[in-house]
Amino acid sequence: MNRTLGVALALSLVLVGGAFAQRRSEPRERGRFDPPPPPPLPAGAFVGIEQRSPETDVYLAIQYGARAADVLYLYLNSPRTGVARDLLYIFARNDSGEFALKETTRGSPITTPLRGGGGTVRGREFRIRGLESQLDDIRIRTDLTIVSGYRQWDILHLDAAVTMESPAGRSSHRVGGLLHPFVAITPHEIKPFAVIGTPRFRIGTGKFESSKLYASLNVGDLPMMPGAGMGRDVRAVLTETDGGRTQQLRARWEDRPYLGIRPFETLVHLDARLRRGASYTVAGELDLGPIFGVAKAESAFTIPLQDKQ
Repeated sequence: MNRTLGVALALSLVLVGGAFAQRRSEPRERGRFDPPPPPPLPAGAFVGIEQRSPETDVYLAIQYGARAADVLYLYLNSPRTGVARDLLYIFARNDSGEFALKETTRGSPITTPLRGGGGTVRGREFRIRGLESQLDDIRIRTDLTIVSGYRQWDILHLDAAVTMESPAGRSSHRVGGLLHPFVAITPHEIKPFAVIGTPRFRIGTGKFESSKLYASLNVGDLPMMPGAGMGRDVRAVLTETDGGRTQQLRARWEDRPYLGIRPFETLVHLDARLRRGASYTVAGELDLGPIFGVAKAESAFTIPLQDKQ
């Protein structure tokens, strides 16, 4: 299987499902929790790697903390196509700012259901624990889990468990998703992405299910799942423009083992009574704990006479 076909199959895994359209983040003003861009990679940065089967080479850069240098650069490969990538090289900058190889690991074996059923996929799970950072008086700890061979040999999935602690209190959350939008096949194509950042809370109707109301929560381009120290419910007030009738809405989010496995993933579905052709405004909120505070969102929309096909 060539690399182009592998990427096409990766994309085919996720072009199904749900609500808000998923896309790479549009440029926006940097928030307090958004890390600054990392420094550029030095030339010839990836020294000491073994390229066993170059057509399986992938590179990633994950920004795990609030400082520009809080970035892990990853290189993965496989002995041949058709076999999950089973070798991970971890590079980072040391305290003096020098770029160096930190660890090489083969992870642990893991089995996931084959996409479409009819079997399983033997993959590898790589765990990177205890990544620490600091933002003002907030201490941040991030634990990363990367699954290679998630339901298909060439699919990579990331789960980032983040704990934040400050004098105001303590909270935790998870960020995760499929990694093919962030993968580079050569070092000069690497574009770091962050698992730390300002949460974006949205509420509105779905792109392909415009008669349903959803709430989503993201950090950058990845879905976020609230955790300890955060509220369990999304609350909203829905108002019909013509006549001012209101509905008080409430939905409890449910934890899930793998985040971001569909391109239109949302946090909750709000059970609202929506009429075709009617216009509405909605205002919602979600308590994100003592550090992020209460996230609020609002939108205005009209329910079309029929959904898009």
